[in-house]
Amino acid sequence: MEAKMLQTKQSGKIQHSNSKGLEKLSPDEMRMLDRSVINYLDWKDFQLLNDEQLSVLGELLHQDKDRVSPFYFTIPPFVLGPLPQKSFEDNHFSRQFRWQEIHYSNTLGQAIPSGSSARLLMLHIITSVTQTKSNAVDLKSTTPDLIRALGIKPSYGEKGTVDKFEETLYQLLHTIIELRTRRTIENGEEVVEEIRFPIFRHDRMVLDAKGLIRGTAYLDDQFSNMILQSQVILDKKAVIELSKSRSPAALDLYIWATYANFYLCKSQKPLLTLTWDEAFELFSSGDVEKRMFKRDFKVKLGLVTKVYPQLRLLPQDKSITLWRTAPHVQLKAQ
Repeated sequence: MEAKMLQTKQSGKIQHSNSKGLEKLSPDEMRMLDRSVINYLDWKDFQLLNDEQLSVLGELLHQDKDRVSPFYFTIPPFVLGPLPQKSFEDNHFSRQFRWQEIHYSNTLGQAIPSGSSARLLMLHIITSVTQTKSNAVDLKSTTPDLIRALGIKPSYGEKGTVDKFEETLYQLLHTIIELRTRRTIENGEEVVEEIRFPIFRHDRMVLDAKGLIRGTAYLDDQFSNMILQSQVILDKKAVIELSKSRSPAALDLYIWATYANFYLCKSQKPLLTLTWDEAFELFSSGDVEKRMFKRDFKVKLGLVTKVYPQLRLLPQDKSITLWRTAPHVQLKAQ
């Protein structure tokens, strides 16, 4: 056992004072980890663990309702091409940002998933794949259980969370994603790469009387492979707080700022700038006129800085500048 491991007097379980070295533990040693260790895990830790260790970690995370990961994960396509913020009756929806275009469609000709419920479900799906390295996602046996797993309380009635999440889950089951990415090859020619896939595998889908998946659902292989290629870690508490604000735009802004700052840290670049036109494309709800967008953006930024106080995002006359800071979620040393 490494020097940085010690026994807790209360439980006798192994407690990790610094998460470096976690990948050297055997599966049996990992099963003895104190809950506090799990709360300190970062995306770097997940990347170092092998399949067996990740499987044990998954057992610990889902052992009981108190063992819930404090993190969510997302991937670049959904940062740069978020779902509609408000109810969107059309069965097609697109966003374009610089070199990427993402297009959502519904195979049943119904509405595209929207709002905070769609974002929370997508984050739950992406996080599950990231942590277990499997395309199998636990959607629980009932909708209230699924909502609790997302970190919020279920409520009933016309405006309750249960009906909304059931509607959103039904829409996600029949959503197709098309991703187009432009890039320049060696001779200077611009090429467009296109991929198209459903979120879920319909050949392994078992539905209940409402047409919803219960228990284990399986993602399309292209989608799960995309998730495993690149993830960005988010603070789950911040995501939940912003979802309660009933402002999907604020949630999109938090996710983008966390993602962008992560890559500024990775590339060691000092800042990143968006034009107001680019910001409008990313964060507009569709019902805010362009001339009113700046004021609306600053309101949403105020919500984000409450949960992400170290964020340095400065609105200016012609652009928005994000200055590099420490990642919002990082390793905590005792």
